[in-house]
Amino acid sequence: MTTMDKAVKGTKNQIGKLIYTSDESDEFIQKLKATNDISKIASFLLLINLGLRKSELLALQWQDIDLQNKTIRIHQAIGWDELNKPYIKVTKNYYERTLDIDDETLQALFKWQELQAEQLKLQNIEHKGNKQFIFTNNKNTFYNNSNLNRWLKKFQTQHGLKLVSVHGLRHTCAIRMFYQKKDIKFIQHFLGHTNITTTIDMYIHPLC
Repeated sequence: MTTMDKAVKGTKNQIGKLIYTSDESDEFIQKLKATNDISKIASFLLLINLGLRKSELLALQWQDIDLQNKTIRIHQAIGWDELNKPYIKVTKNYYERTLDIDDETLQALFKWQELQAEQLKLQNIEHKGNKQFIFTNNKNTFYNNSNLNRWLKKFQTQHGLKLVSVHGLRHTCAIRMFYQKKDIKFIQHFLGHTNITTTIDMYIHPLC
């Protein structure tokens, strides 16, 4: 059992129930990659490996991914108006960041980029080039905000995994980086926090 696993399982508050341990993360990723849904593989690897907010994930366009240099630019998010219609806005706290993409997530993005183009062509739906949103519904419009939650819960239930929310994957990413000895300032930048206190008090401190 890793130090992270002991910390998560030993915590006396609720945070241990809301995130994955290191072993649970590995199991989640292993079972995720065994599915045939490359779109979901890419999206959930971005969530658990890079700690993106759901609103940032759904606003990603291919122009934000540099596959050659293995980086991703986070500069916008999806919002929902009073009529529940989606729109593009700036990221939370107006914090723009560029992150390195791990090889596992990068490979999934490569595969999804090719498959998405093929699927849109077969459906006679316009591919918008670099401005094409990466994760869309079957009509190539914005993904419904609750669809990711529903898919995740169904996937976890089918595979006997702990029920961790989409936002819980972001917390899992933060704790994994902390126990990998990443600097707190590095984690702060990765998560897009303008205030390091948020990183420490809301993401790190509950397990320390």
